Formats: sequence, C-alpha cells, structure tokens
Amino acid sequence: MFKFKSTSFYVFLVLVTCSCANHLRTETLNDPRKVISEPKMEYFIILEKEVMNTPRLTFKVEQLETREHKEAQDISEVEFFTPYEGVREMYEFPVGLVMLPISITINFLDFATLGLIPNSFTDATLSIAFAGLNPALNIESDSRSEHKTLKTYEKIISVNKVKNRVAARNVTVTFSDDKDFKATLQADEKGNVVLDLLSKQFMNNIQKLRQLNVTVGKEESADTKKIIITREFYFKIKKAKETIGAFYSSKTPENLAKAIYELEKKLGFEKLAADLEKRVVDKQDAAFKKRYDKKLEELYQ
Repeated sequence: MFKFKSTSFYVFLVLVTCSCANHLRTETLNDPRKVISEPKMEYFIILEKEVMNTPRLTFKVEQLETREHKEAQDISEVEFFTPYEGVREMYEFPVGLVMLPISITINFLDFATLGLIPNSFTDATLSIAFAGLNPALNIESDSRSEHKTLKTYEKIISVNKVKNRVAARNVTVTFSDDKDFKATLQADEKGNVVLDLLSKQFMNNIQKLRQLNVTVGKEESADTKKIIITREFYFKIKKAKETIGAFYSSKTPENLAKAIYELEKKLGFEKLAADLEKRVVDKQDAAFKKRYDKKLEELYQ
C-alpha cells in the first residue's frame, strides 16, 4: 500500500514537473518611431575684410545646425500561451474524453462532405480533445493567456541629415591676442557683431594689439579668424590716447578744444571726439563753455 502511494506521488510529481504551457501563437509587434537628434552645431565668422584701418568693424556670425532624422521600428516577437495549472486536469481530462469521439465524428463528417465544415472548427475540437487528455497540458484559453517577449530589435527604415544655416543670435564672440589679452562681445539678434577699437576694453590695450584672434563656438564647432590692425591705425589710436591724456592732465577749455580738434580734424575719430565733448562740456559752467567755443572757433578757421 505504501509502495502504491509512493509510486502515485512520483507519477504526479513527474507530470507536474514535465508539464508545459499551451502555446497559442507568436506575434511580431511593430512600434514605429521617429527620432530627431539634438543639433550638431558649427559656427562661421563672415568677415568682409581682415585688415582694420578704421575704428569700427561690423561682421556677422552664423551657425549650421545639423540634425539626424531617423525613422525606425522597434520590433518585438511575442509568444502567447496558456500557463499550466495542474488542478484544471480534474475537469479537463473528462472534457477530453467526451470531446475525442465528438471531434472524430466532426472530422469524419468534414471528410464526407468534402470539407464543408470550417477547418477552424474541426481543428479546435481536436485540439480540445487531445489537450484535455494530455495530463501535462491544459486546454487552450485566450481568457487566461499570458505572453512573454522572445526577442526585440530595431529596424532602421531611413536616416537623413537635415542642415539649416542661420544667424547665430546672441552668441558670445571672443577676441584675443597671442599673449594675455582677452575680451568678449555679444552678437545681436541678427548675428551682427560690432568691433569698436575705441571702446574702453580695446583702447586700453591697444599698445599690445597688432593682431586679434576672433573666435565663436567651442572645440569642434568653433570657427576662428584673424584680424590685422594696420600700423598706421595703431599709431592713430596711440596719438588719440596721448591727446586725451594731455587734456586730462590740464582740464582747461583751451586744452579741451585742442583735443577735440586733434581727434576730429587730424585723426578722423569724430565719435570719440563727440563722446569726450559731451562727457566734459555738459558738466561745466557758462564761462568754461564760452572759452571752449572761442578756442574751437579759432582752431577751425
């Protein structure tokens, strides 16, 4: 008796461990997607001339945006199956016994009527019968089906690069020499940059500057151009600094008039002269202005 129970237990154990899920179908699922990459930037400095002999130079900076447009499919192969539950064999086995003669009869009738009965029906009855009789297999059931992903991979449909060259708005442009000078300017909304050598950050260092490296962007995206400052213009600025310095060493109306005349008439720095005049004259009294106007009139006659 004990041996019989042990044998039954082992048979049951073998059936449970050898049981398997009932395969329903395998589907291939496609998930189409479009991917647009972050733009790869390249910068360009557009200089009409690379030699400066005037105080101001206006130039443009542009950027080339390159984006990768990719169309792809994420493909997954998914298996749907009915998981095995041993307890269901208690009623599925009798169902299999009943369905076996029924399925044989239906298939015989199908043969006799030259296939008038749909194959899906005849196959389904056979499947139920044999699955029910198999103690290691449950009857197929979509209602409690599960699935698992067998494998996934990406299928590339197309890859295109889209380029767009536009003004580099509000970017920082760096100016430097081959030593320790460094200054920055900001491009405007149209990508225009105005380099004014008479502005404070450049004029205070003009004695060092014969060549300026102009850079926009960083590392691989950067563009660099060189601007040469002519020797003639260098000495003009040097003379302008000396002229302004001479006035500030002795702030008389006459010295101011001489400085303005020198800047405008001899050096051609009208804007620098106008800025100096406004900065000084507006703060003076009527007597200073009268002496200033008189001396200026004498110089221009």
